[in-house]
Amino acid sequence: MRTPMFLLSSMSLALAAALAAAMTPIQAYSADGNPRVNQRGYLPEAPKVAVYATANDAAQSWELWRNGALVASGMTARKGADAASGERLHHIDFSNVDIEGEGYELKVGGDRSYPFAIDDQVFTGPLYDAIRYYYHNRSGIEIEPQFTGGGRSSYAPDAKLARPAGHIGVAPNLGDYNVPCWPGTCNYSLDVSKGWYDAGDHGKYVVNGGISVWKLLNAYERNQHFGKHKDAFADGTLNIPESGNGVPDLLDEARWQMEFLLAMQVPEGEALAGMVHHKMHDENWTGLPLAPHEDPRQRYLVPPSTAATLNLAATAAQSARIWKDIDPDFAARCLTAAQRAWQAAKQHPDVIYKDDFNNGGGGYGDQDVSDEFVWAAAELFVTTGDASYKHDIQWDEDLAPDWAWPQTRIPALMSLAMVPADHSATLRERARGTLVSLADKLVAVIDSQGYLLPLGNEEYYWGSNNVLANKLAITALAYDFTGEDKYAQATLKSVDYLFGRNALSLSYVTGHGAHAVKQPHHRFWAGVLNSSYPWAPPGALAGGPNPGLEDDVAKAALSGCESKPQTCFIDDIGSWSTNEITINWNGALVWTLAFVNDLAEAGDGPDPDPNHDPVAAFTTNAAGLTLSLDASASNDPDGDTLNYQWDFGDGAVGSGKTASHEYAAPGVYNVTLKVTDGRGGEASLTQQAILDDGDSQGACEYIIQNEWNSGFVALIRIHNQGSTPLDGWEVNWEYSDGTLIDNHWNANLSGQNPYKASPLDWNKTIQPGAYVEFGMVGQKGSATAQTPTVSGNVCHY
Repeated sequence: MRTPMFLLSSMSLALAAALAAAMTPIQAYSADGNPRVNQRGYLPEAPKVAVYATANDAAQSWELWRNGALVASGMTARKGADAASGERLHHIDFSNVDIEGEGYELKVGGDRSYPFAIDDQVFTGPLYDAIRYYYHNRSGIEIEPQFTGGGRSSYAPDAKLARPAGHIGVAPNLGDYNVPCWPGTCNYSLDVSKGWYDAGDHGKYVVNGGISVWKLLNAYERNQHFGKHKDAFADGTLNIPESGNGVPDLLDEARWQMEFLLAMQVPEGEALAGMVHHKMHDENWTGLPLAPHEDPRQRYLVPPSTAATLNLAATAAQSARIWKDIDPDFAARCLTAAQRAWQAAKQHPDVIYKDDFNNGGGGYGDQDVSDEFVWAAAELFVTTGDASYKHDIQWDEDLAPDWAWPQTRIPALMSLAMVPADHSATLRERARGTLVSLADKLVAVIDSQGYLLPLGNEEYYWGSNNVLANKLAITALAYDFTGEDKYAQATLKSVDYLFGRNALSLSYVTGHGAHAVKQPHHRFWAGVLNSSYPWAPPGALAGGPNPGLEDDVAKAALSGCESKPQTCFIDDIGSWSTNEITINWNGALVWTLAFVNDLAEAGDGPDPDPNHDPVAAFTTNAAGLTLSLDASASNDPDGDTLNYQWDFGDGAVGSGKTASHEYAAPGVYNVTLKVTDGRGGEASLTQQAILDDGDSQGACEYIIQNEWNSGFVALIRIHNQGSTPLDGWEVNWEYSDGTLIDNHWNANLSGQNPYKASPLDWNKTIQPGAYVEFGMVGQKGSATAQTPTVSGNVCHY
């Protein structure tokens, strides 16, 4: 993990006190990873905004390079203080760059971003990797070498990811074909061998498992009703054992989980028949590393709960309509189970999970199931058209945009708003209105945040990346419903956070980004602990920053991060409170990536043979009052011949790749180059040129005021030795020993060796016989603080 470091120079307390009023805290960042970017990359037509962290509030010059060639340049836009990261931020908007390719890199002075791409397939690999996550975490089936990669994913099969079937009753396993109830709670056993392992452990849960499979199925429905490419999840896209059976691979994967959920329903003839067991897992926690087939613990069914029962009612009703024309028998089985679960929940509306069964597995306790009733009723109503369910479909218009396994009203609205059934038309329009209203609020939050994401400062809790991705389903659907670009742009900008545009410059998706998570908390993907186990494959989403720091690793490493919650993360396999991976979090990633990938594949990208604007660049060389100009560094991405026009800043103009101009008087002139390509593309660049005839009435003096073992304080003093006021000044200097300036006052400072200083409004004019001075604090490049030569339009030596 790469974190910001605060650099405090060694200086006397007296000196520190003297400078306190003029100085701001010095924040230094590594050269790599700042500016912060989406390390995977950007769609050609997507907004492209990088974030640059610096204590300097002045606009900074940035450059975009690709494979050694300058592509674009500009000035940063100050965003200011960002509470979530504890940083001061600038934005770099290069959205107009749409040339596809790898190897892009942003530079600000000596700082540079991690590399990234611009490509309309940039999210394709991550999407299918995220879906393949579920095959790798299947229970009850061998993970075969030939299916460990491939399809449309970004990686090939890898035998090290293969493993024997887990929990099938083969020693040392004791499950999951005949799993008994927790001692003293019932007298039967169930075959619950299918399903997905929930997270870093080998437990399988109905609450959480339900919302997880629902997200995949909802992504499928969104694709069918709003997607531009209906075959995005077609048979063969994932390379799983079921590929080739004529059924969309995403549905095959989801069915593996649905079979588990159906199997958790209490059989007829038993007490609480129709209800659903809350979860099943080991009697005690297991350690790391551990493959599923190595687990020796006894496994038990945990008693039923109303929440689990409604999870099955909702997902089974959803499955019934999806499989209706694909596998009518399975669809009928799902609908029967959903209706049984609904009736059982109505008869037992307050069977709340108790914390007596938390040893060996997560609790997933839900004390308020009113939202689960809304969710299940909505899914059943959309599927069946039975008006009796409408009574339970209630929501407030000021609904909070947060949703997850404990809050399921928004999933209810998503299904109501998405599925075009005649009987739900009235509720569909109301649900769409609510979701669009929520999306408007989220867009406002995204635009207000330094890192452009839909999280306020109090929303960085356990699974914060899931919170973010879930909210993006709302902004995405608002785009589907309205066609307004602001919603798609908000979604795309927020996705950038997950792939590295964040305070840690870290991609939270394994395998995607130059600086990506490598050690998620997982019992089998534990290569960091034991080389005989594999590392995590690409496509797993880490939980993300969490100032709760519930695990010991995070507590020890991140103490004090709470005031900067976006930094409360560590890529350590032991940090289950920040770095665990789960089926519900990956479901949010799948949903969001399915949307943004569909945007790219919709054919809404750039013209296949577009005209791209040229890039303007030039150098200056002043000799007395003569200025020589060279624009050879300008280029055109399409290879077009360029035309060059100059404005010398004194009323005169010129043309040509190179030019020379003689000025009538010394001064600072704004020289502008405009280049055009003959096809409507153009670019311009303005730079200041200083012309000095050697007769300046000013004198510039560099003064070392104080120095210590590693740093110094210096002043530059500008005297007016003439008889008339000096109106405006600019000075330049350069260190030859690697000296760096950390802070400054009383001037605007730009550049990074050479440095350039210009006045503030209040010290722009120097009266005859007077002087102005500005100061700086720096790090020495040699044993003794260097005194460089100062030059400029007011300097004469």
